[in-house]
Amino acid sequence: VSYEEYMEAEKKADDSPFVCYDIDEEKSLALLTLKSCRYNDVYKDTLHSMFTEVKDKGIKNVAVDLRNNGGGNSFVVNEFIRYLDIDEFLEPTKIQRFGPFMIDCGTGRMKNRKYEDLLFDGNVYLLTAPYTFSSAMMFAEIIKDNGLGTIVGEAPGNVAWSCGENTIFSTPEAGISLYISTSQFKRADRDNKELLVLPDIECSSEDALEFIPY
Repeated sequence: VSYEEYMEAEKKADDSPFVCYDIDEEKSLALLTLKSCRYNDVYKDTLHSMFTEVKDKGIKNVAVDLRNNGGGNSFVVNEFIRYLDIDEFLEPTKIQRFGPFMIDCGTGRMKNRKYEDLLFDGNVYLLTAPYTFSSAMMFAEIIKDNGLGTIVGEAPGNVAWSCGENTIFSTPEAGISLYISTSQFKRADRDNKELLVLPDIECSSEDALEFIPY
């Protein structure tokens, strides 16, 4: 394609909604489709509208479709959890190198600023796939590690235990460039040593919606 055609396709992709929801009263299911982790007013307003309708209609199941979500801002899961009746939850943490020292950067224990008038006490399901990545993987990790919901589908595409935040330096004689990780990222549940966020209900990600146990 030409450059102009490519840019037009990109513009259409940017204009497409990244978040939407649908409610199936017969199945008592609200399905939130999140294509990217954008923490903005559109996302917050969509969540508020969905959970308002969930409460008004007595919906018992909420599913979040992360199957084609490549990541973004991890605050999207914090906002979602504000509609769940828990006082605090665990987030991923890291150990950071400062010179010869390795510093443990906090416990990851977060206070939940609940929306008291719209709290949901039903079942939460997350649909994941190998295309679920970065902050979308973290969304699934936090829900799973805090026992807040059920993961359905295939494991997300990147690991929950990892290293990163590289520093770059060169050897003085040969001038060889080296990249060294300065941080070790740990799962929200540090006792869970599994590298991947494994699904609770394993199935083809394309069919994950059909495997939700209503």
